[in-house]
Amino acid sequence: MDAILLKTKKELDIYMNPRRQQLLRAMRLSGIPMTPKQISDQLGISASAVSYHIKLLTELGVLAIDHVEVINGINATFYIRTGTPVSFLNGMEEDQEGLENRLLMAQSLLAQITEGYFSVIRQISDPTEMQKTGDLSTGIVHLKPGEAQKMFAYFHQFIQEHYEPAPGTHPWELALIAYDTNHQTRGEDHDDQK
Repeated sequence: MDAILLKTKKELDIYMNPRRQQLLRAMRLSGIPMTPKQISDQLGISASAVSYHIKLLTELGVLAIDHVEVINGINATFYIRTGTPVSFLNGMEEDQEGLENRLLMAQSLLAQITEGYFSVIRQISDPTEMQKTGDLSTGIVHLKPGEAQKMFAYFHQFIQEHYEPAPGTHPWELALIAYDTNHQTRGEDHDDQK
């Protein structure tokens, strides 16, 4: 599945709006199609504001109409996530315009996931439950050329296979960061030579 590449400042601004990120997270966690009213009730903002955010996210390709249902004589439109991955770092223009904004977006998303994890862990009183609730691992792996792509392909396939909710499943929020430290080392070596 091809990713949605956020190439322009306008596309990036639409996607990285904090309210829209809250909306997308609420929909990811619910795992079911939702109406603007349902999202509005969950986020505590007006249904008209939610409809505006949904319109922009739909134009971007992140959301789509799932179905329309008549509820109490009113047509209610249910929206779903498209399941298409969004890439806001790989979509950069050649001149890398807006790089700092994109990095701030990545940092914000990571902070949101980290805070959610810490919040859950703080609520657990039984240490044996922690392993069932989540994990945070760090470390270094030593990879040969091509193995990083293999690793990412494995994780992306696993995520894609478990993207949609199914009976007996629960939403798990995750983030995967891996990078070649040689780029960091090369930059430090280069700075030392100045």
